[in-house]
Amino acid sequence: MSYQFTIIVPVFNEKDCLPELFIQLKEYLPKASLSTKILLVDDGSSDGSSELIQQFCLENEHFGCLIFEQNFGKGAALKAAFDHCDTEYLGYLDADLQTYPEDFERLLPFLGEYDLVTGWRKERKDSVVKKISSKVGNGIRIMFTNDQMHDTGCPLKVMKT
Repeated sequence: MSYQFTIIVPVFNEKDCLPELFIQLKEYLPKASLSTKILLVDDGSSDGSSELIQQFCLENEHFGCLIFEQNFGKGAALKAAFDHCDTEYLGYLDADLQTYPEDFERLLPFLGEYDLVTGWRKERKDSVVKKISSKVGNGIRIMFTNDQMHDTGCPLKVMKT
């Protein structure tokens, strides 16, 4: 099958989140506006996440995985996934489902006009300290760059490859 869109999901010790993530991703695929495949990247998890991912990918044809033996960080996981991406568009979200796969449908239409489209978490599931530090960091970044991006840390993004 030829795909147009790859969803990348970096994973690190998210075993408890994976069953719901798998359900959400499987339910999204038939609704997706573009032919879509999923690439799960396990970044050296030690909680059994990689075994769950590998088993799930064996049982589901539109899913693939990359497994790191040790933890290299989210940036390295995303870079490895980008290097494996062979579709016209890619997007990513975090395994903890702070955003949902269906949210891609809100961003994808803007790729005709922009090369990168990011989400914005209005109801974050983070701690108060993380919310405050993010607000301060985003405020400082906006002062220097004037880019008007509300939430650069939002784990929901789509882009042209």
